[in-house]
Amino acid sequence: MLNLEFMALKDALKTFENTQRIFSDVGANDTEPCYIFHHSIYNVLKTGKFIPLDEDGWELYTEYNTIEAVQELNKVMHQVAIMINICFKKDHESCKHYLSNYCWRIDWPILSLEKLQELERAGHIISNGIEKDFSLIVYADNVPNNLKQAISKYHSAKENLLQAMKNTGGFEK
Repeated sequence: MLNLEFMALKDALKTFENTQRIFSDVGANDTEPCYIFHHSIYNVLKTGKFIPLDEDGWELYTEYNTIEAVQELNKVMHQVAIMINICFKKDHESCKHYLSNYCWRIDWPILSLEKLQELERAGHIISNGIEKDFSLIVYADNVPNNLKQAISKYHSAKENLLQAMKNTGGFEK
């Protein structure tokens, strides 16, 4: 997808990142607004539109005047949404692929059950839904609940194990 529309989308994403840096003093470049940006991109792909957010929606610092930051973030995100829609209409698979890699802060729920089964056959996930590669597991609307539950239980168990290892300094031989 190396065309003018794609280049304009990449420029719009960079403009948003620069806007976040400009307003970093009110928290616009923190983890939460970055996650919200990625989630907003996903929502644009899903719905075709961006609904402007307030300071709570962007999770900016509430002890500062954030009006200008909110306005700029919404304005630039609106431009990102326009470019996503243009690129999506031109080459939706390449657009989804690029943005799913760009939006690394969120689980990307756009793979089909068939794709998950293909990943399972390729050995990236094992049959009870436990992942071998965190970056390859996503949750699709049509994934059976038992698979979602197995993945969720595995994530919880792994986090508990990692925390225990951190607390004890690891396992002794």
